[in-house]
Amino acid sequence: MQKKISLVIILFFSLINFSCDLFNTRTPETASGTRSTYSFPDRPSVLISNFTNAIVEKDAQNYQLSFTDSSYTPRVFQFLPSQGAVTQYPAFLNGWTVKSEQQYLSNVISKLGNDRLMLTLTEAKYTLFLPDSANYLANYSIELPTRSGMSQLKYVGQINLSLVCDNRSKWVVGTWADYKTGSLPSWSDLKGLSY
Repeated sequence: MQKKISLVIILFFSLINFSCDLFNTRTPETASGTRSTYSFPDRPSVLISNFTNAIVEKDAQNYQLSFTDSSYTPRVFQFLPSQGAVTQYPAFLNGWTVKSEQQYLSNVISKLGNDRLMLTLTEAKYTLFLPDSANYLANYSIELPTRSGMSQLKYVGQINLSLVCDNRSKWVVGTWADYKTGSLPSWSDLKGLSY
């Protein structure tokens, strides 16, 4: 019996010594890819945060979630480009849809590579706030890195978003009006050039 116990003890210590650190913790692996900051938009402020984060994080799928979906609201997304953009860019003539939004952002993302674009919203305010709709107004500045290869690197203007709460209690963009406010191109120009 003592021989069996001795043999078990010897086998046990042999396993511990030759186990290749079987019982030790390993170093955690670093996360691959970027982490999404998307949250369910139960308030207009969360929608605006998701909208801007999706652009900065280069996440075209989360960006698409910021707009109306005909499965959940009768409201159809509408983009109203800045003055002159409709005649300058044919993409706006056929009607600009949520898919158009996703496509333009995907095209911009592909040109950025590992670089990020900078989006700054200033003087932001809600000009209307009802239980199922709101209006968001802000000045914007978009800056693209020089390595993007884009012909224009800075876009400025004013954004006016009509926000609606769909039947999932999710806030989404129903209408987007873009306004040119100076000599630099507007967001509409970025969309038209990138589509």
